[in-house]
Amino acid sequence: MFKYDREANAAYVSLAVHKIEGMAVRQVVLEDLVPGAEVIVDFDPDGKICGIEFLGASNCLRDDILASSE
Repeated sequence: MFKYDREANAAYVSLAVHKIEGMAVRQVVLEDLVPGAEVIVDFDPDGKICGIEFLGASNCLRDDILASSE
């Protein structure tokens, strides 16, 4: 599932079939990949990636991707 909040300029890609509150127990912040953007990778208790958040999404994702958001 992909969601984009235009007002916050933040997007989230959920890689979990059923999102459970508190599922992400560890986050890794990837900075300096794209100017004006930050990518945060969420990991579940088993160490598997369960989601990816993009802050400053319009700076690092294509417009057609953002437009396809739910």
